[in-house]
Amino acid sequence: MSVALAAEWLARRVGGGGRALLSGCLDLGFDALIPETLGGAQFLNLVPELEDFPVKIPAVRVSPEVEGVGLGLCGKDEESFLATQAEVQKAAQLGTKLGTPLILLEAPLVDLGAGSLEKGEIGGEGSLIASEDYQSLRSRLLKRRDSLLDRCCRRLHSLARSFPEHRFGLLEAGNFASLSGLEDLELIFSDLKGSVDLGYWHRPSVVRFREELGGAQGGDVLETLSKYLIGTDLSDFDGEGIFGLPGSGGVDYGALRPYIRGSNFSLPAYLGPSFQVPPGEIKRVRGFLQKFGF
Repeated sequence: MSVALAAEWLARRVGGGGRALLSGCLDLGFDALIPETLGGAQFLNLVPELEDFPVKIPAVRVSPEVEGVGLGLCGKDEESFLATQAEVQKAAQLGTKLGTPLILLEAPLVDLGAGSLEKGEIGGEGSLIASEDYQSLRSRLLKRRDSLLDRCCRRLHSLARSFPEHRFGLLEAGNFASLSGLEDLELIFSDLKGSVDLGYWHRPSVVRFREELGGAQGGDVLETLSKYLIGTDLSDFDGEGIFGLPGSGGVDYGALRPYIRGSNFSLPAYLGPSFQVPPGEIKRVRGFLQKFGF
């Protein structure tokens, strides 16, 4: 099993050139790195060094904070899709140079009216959404879901046609005003099965928070979507946000492990810590994860 660290965190907290980053990754107990498209060009210096280090690049993540990207798959007009398409192109170019075909995308955001995106935000800054507000967002989304799903699937088809050498992974968005619920994702994967090389990348911190608000149980999410599963994040929901360190909240890593590693399969996992977390704490967390087989 590859356990990847966020390349951006490593570059900021450890620094140095390509060899220093790869050495730093191994020193912290990780054997893989996953970069994002925002600032991803800085990691091209890893290319000539990768042959000398046992470090993998399992995927490239499309940075959700790039303006327009989140709404691109479900926006009403085609122009809203251009930002997403441009960022996916960056991911494809970066992935090709780093030797990975997998591009990770957050499930699409949905504008449900004034203030919906702000209310649905769960990135960890400011107050978290209350249960009644979450249920209100879901009710509004369900009324429009059929048309939103149709648009989303058509645009994922378009991305697959534009980047035929690449695979795609869809993960829960850091915003509840999105097609991130269990039923939403199941409908997307079911519709595109066999026509788009699309897998599910699990985000346990988001699922755990959604569960507290009345959403699907984490075990049900994994069991239902396991046939599409291609990897997982490792961040915890610590009661303050979705980027908590493993062990700081309610994610059950013991229950997650069998879906990620078995007798005849092993899927990649990823930790994307806050930039404020020091390297020493990451090393401690790595030891915690090893207890659960990660």
